[in-house]
Amino acid sequence: MDLLTALRTHRLVAIVRGADPDAAYRSVLALVEEGVALVEVSLSGAGALDVIARARAALGPAAPLGAGTVLTADQARAASAAGADFVVTPALGEGVTTARSLGLPVLAGVMTPTDVLAAVRMGAEALKIFPAAQAGGPGYLRALRGPFPDLPFVPVGGVDATAARAYLGRGGHRRRRRFAAGRGRGRRRQPGGAAETGPRLPRGRRGVRHRAGSPVSVFGRGPVVCIGETMAALVPEPVGPLAAAAELRIAVAGAESNVAMYLADHAVPVRWVSAVGDDPFGERVRAEVSARGVDVAGVRTDPSRPTGLLVKDPGAGGSAGTRVHYYRRGSAAAALGPALLADPAVRDAGLLHLTGITAALSPSCRRLLAESLDGPHPVSFDVNHRPALWTEGGAPGVLRDLADRADLVFTGLDEAQALWGGRITGPADVRALLPGPRLLVVKDGARAATAFDGATVCTVPALRTEVVEPVGAGDAFAAGFLA
Repeated sequence: MDLLTALRTHRLVAIVRGADPDAAYRSVLALVEEGVALVEVSLSGAGALDVIARARAALGPAAPLGAGTVLTADQARAASAAGADFVVTPALGEGVTTARSLGLPVLAGVMTPTDVLAAVRMGAEALKIFPAAQAGGPGYLRALRGPFPDLPFVPVGGVDATAARAYLGRGGHRRRRRFAAGRGRGRRRQPGGAAETGPRLPRGRRGVRHRAGSPVSVFGRGPVVCIGETMAALVPEPVGPLAAAAELRIAVAGAESNVAMYLADHAVPVRWVSAVGDDPFGERVRAEVSARGVDVAGVRTDPSRPTGLLVKDPGAGGSAGTRVHYYRRGSAAAALGPALLADPAVRDAGLLHLTGITAALSPSCRRLLAESLDGPHPVSFDVNHRPALWTEGGAPGVLRDLADRADLVFTGLDEAQALWGGRITGPADVRALLPGPRLLVVKDGARAATAFDGATVCTVPALRTEVVEPVGAGDAFAAGFLA
């Protein structure tokens, strides 16, 4: 068995351990049926060797089964005889060397750099950091990746959904526990993964970083921090014209939190920073964004201003476009200002993601964006022009100035034409207007998207798809690009 390839492909190992062998056996079968490719049966559970043998007989030779908590030579030999394909150890010892002599790949337990070197010398294919939480969590894994950048690590112990995203963003594989109980049921946590970034390239006081085999990205070392307003949204249910709607569904709507939630779906560590009112809408917004795996610790509650509100008015059958009505003047988020940049939720950002919507909310929000662009963090900026918000005009100049100072910019070709005039006929004209960004992405609707990466230009045709709801498509695109 090629354990290393399997770990890199699936990035997840399920652990089965329990006092009831029958329940453990059913858990193994259920995990495999659900698509979990790597399952480990811990020898600390009752009848574990029999569970492995029964599962091997039921599943055949193709399903990778491992034996965990292997400490001794006798346990390694017994695991091999029961049909285990690989061995997992909590520490270094006879279990590792005997398993290797039997031709079994080993995921060896380590804690210190000395352990890491010893495990490699003993022939371990991968290294289990255990107990990971007590060792220092994701920060400890990051420290180990410094001297050992190419070794595969698997954190075990105290790995919840939030920690999993952070671990996988630093080059680890994650192991998920399934505890067998009397009825074969257990707790399960969601897997996650994240992009890995490389060395920093200088650009003034900020920087961009390069990932091998990918375009230049603007990630720093910390999480992506998305700053901007999220509103409660009222949407006709079923979808249809607002005037004819009998029921309205409550949802959440905000360009920056949309990007945050989509990034969380890709297991990228991400935080949304904003303000909501001390009202039920604010509670709903915070809870729904948090439920998608986004860190909302930087969202404050404003006792004197309300949460913004958005009402969608789709065309008949959803085919004639969607008109959006905003009720956000004087909202909690409209009071955000440059002081937010000193918040601990912002200070450790690896990337700030901002949009032109925030610039339209208030003068203080506009200053927040301007000072963000002068700060130490790389900045991703989506022009995101909303004409209905710019009641006093000024959008073309303000948005051009902000965009030209960012590290990465997203804009639509039609959006650029509406903002900056008919002389713009293609993506190259937008680049000429915005020479400042290190990366500029120009979207041309259903036709194509063009990225300008320094002097390099790359145009990719758009995928053909059925349009169900156009609102939010640009946020999904931005998150996909950043992920």
